[in-house]
Order: sequence, then C-alpha cells, then structure tokens
Amino acid sequence: LALKENKKVNIKYSGEIRTINPYLLKVASGEDRSYIFSYCEKNEDYRNYRVANIENISLSKHDIEFKNLEYISCIDKNFDPFLSFGKNISIKINQEGQKLFERVILNRPKVLEKNGDIWILECTNRLAKIYFPQFLSNVEILEPLDLREWFKKELRKSLERYL
Repeated sequence: LALKENKKVNIKYSGEIRTINPYLLKVASGEDRSYIFSYCEKNEDYRNYRVANIENISLSKHDIEFKNLEYISCIDKNFDPFLSFGKNISIKINQEGQKLFERVILNRPKVLEKNGDIWILECTNRLAKIYFPQFLSNVEILEPLDLREWFKKELRKSLERYL
C-alpha cells in the first residue's frame, strides 16, 4: 500500500522505531526472503530490511522522498540484500577456493573480473564478513585494507582459541 500510494512507513525493526521511504520490495536471488529497499531517516542511509524481521509496520501520512532515482534504479536492476552495487573487494583465491565459490551460492558476491587467482568482486565488507570465513586458507582478502585487517584480527583470535 505504501509503495502504491507513495507514502513513508514507520517500522519497528530490531526493537527500534524507524521511518523509511520504501522504494522496492524484492526477493534476493538464490533466496526466498523478501526485503524492503528504502532510505532510512534514522540512519540517513539506504537500507534493506528483511520483511520477516519487521516487528510492526504502519503507514505514514507523509509522502516518500526520492533521494537518488539513478541509484534506486541501479539497486532494482542489481539487487542483493547487502547493497553491494558499486562496492568492490579484491581477493586471491586458490583452486580449492574456486571450487568452493562455485558450490556456495547463498550470498555469493558477483565476480566482476578474474586475472588468474586475483579476482575483483562486487561485495560490501559486511557481505565479505559473512561469506568468506568458510573459505579459511583458500581465500586471501587483498583490498580494502580495513577488511583485510578485520580478517587478520578475527583469524588471530580463532587461532588463539585453538592453541
């Protein structure tokens, strides 16, 4: 109804009330989960909210504000729950990692470029933190550096636990 009438929506999500400008209702590729792509006024950023996790929803009397129609159109064409469009990471992946990449399809980043064992992926840091821990030594995060440092720190903590 909000999309049809171009109205903002108030939602309760993770225990917090947020006012959102809903733009799209999408199902992620390879999943059966529905998401509302929107602009969240509380976070002042674009967000996806999993419909099943919305605790409460009410229609606002205020009209939707369209912040960036070009970006919204790109998300519509390149939808993923992590909003990876335009965000890239670089990895070094061995043969075992490549086989695993072909098998693990849930939340798999889009491959933009392959140059031997160096790949460029369309992927947010958040998605990489969910997807790549299962690869262990079969993938090395090269860039961005803050993501690489996060993996190093987490792997050190895991190693300490096992030693």
